[in-house]
Amino acid sequence: MYNQDIKLFFWQNVLSIHQCALLSSLGRLCSTELVAAEKISENRIKQGWTVPEMPGVKLCVSPDKSMIADIMKNNNDSNCIHIVSGFSSVGFKKINLIKELNEHKIKPYIFTEPYNNRDGIKSLIRWGLYRFYALRYRNKISGIFATGRIGTKCYEACGFKHIFEWGYFTVQKKEDDSIIDTNDKHGFRVLFVGSLCKRKNVLSLITEMIKVLSKIEVFTIIGDGPLKNEVLKRINGFGNIQYMPNLDNSEVQKLMKNYDLLVLPSLFDGWGAVINEALYAGCRVLASDNCGAASLLDSPERGSVFHLSKDSKDMFKSIQLEIEKGIQTAEKRAEVSKWSETHISGEAAAKKMFRILSDRDSAVKDVALWHQAD
Repeated sequence: MYNQDIKLFFWQNVLSIHQCALLSSLGRLCSTELVAAEKISENRIKQGWTVPEMPGVKLCVSPDKSMIADIMKNNNDSNCIHIVSGFSSVGFKKINLIKELNEHKIKPYIFTEPYNNRDGIKSLIRWGLYRFYALRYRNKISGIFATGRIGTKCYEACGFKHIFEWGYFTVQKKEDDSIIDTNDKHGFRVLFVGSLCKRKNVLSLITEMIKVLSKIEVFTIIGDGPLKNEVLKRINGFGNIQYMPNLDNSEVQKLMKNYDLLVLPSLFDGWGAVINEALYAGCRVLASDNCGAASLLDSPERGSVFHLSKDSKDMFKSIQLEIEKGIQTAEKRAEVSKWSETHISGEAAAKKMFRILSDRDSAVKDVALWHQAD
């Protein structure tokens, strides 16, 4: 039911395809406005992103300081809830959004990914920065929506309060079923989608996949980035490893419906929305425990998580185990896709967030959406 009293305001650096499913669904529940510093970054366009459509959401893009002040001044009563993406407000030309909102007697929520707490001395420095943020802001914000268990642990360690395990929720494409290979007699198919860079750990994945090529039909790599030439060099001569450059996001989601396993071996990923997209397509996922969205893989039907460390062979062992599980039959694929609709869709997330925001006085830590019983 549409609530005419509550008004939601989201403050983000860009219009993100990974936020439009949630915001559009919230727009059907109550008044929802998105204030974005810019439309979309050049880097994301190169990765195949397009400006997302958000029906039901009022957009305010590239506002100047006076427009920002007017939004805050005119929407600061108890029915107006503001959610700011991150603590730094980079896209808003060094405007401290939290400070500005506080000056208008607004205590916003923060939506944020975890900081990287797994790379030695740099992690300690980052902890110090967010400890400073906690001391400065924890009594000036209403709570934090942090992505994945990694996020909740990070911000708890820094001293923040009222933390909700959250994530990204991508649009589920309703495509023609004719693009799906319904023949369950094909060989095992593995997919990697992402930037070809050190952080995504794609070279290590190639090394491990070469060891199991005799057990699979194809290993496909989709993406671009600084390691592209090295990737092409390493896969040269292997007939069942194929490379594709960046594709439009909708095309990637079509392809996923014909693969059995997506692997995201990132050294660190605050979330990893490609995991959502694979699960929507009914594809199992293997992810490193340094990915926020690994929280979604708590059932063998949806995939598994390997422990990433310098001397670990866990990635290889986990790849073998996933191959031994066999291909994603039409029945298995349908089960994973159905779970995705009820646990990580924009509609499910919107209902969950709406309940949280409607009960702002509750100090009870909420159960993550994907851990709820069916």
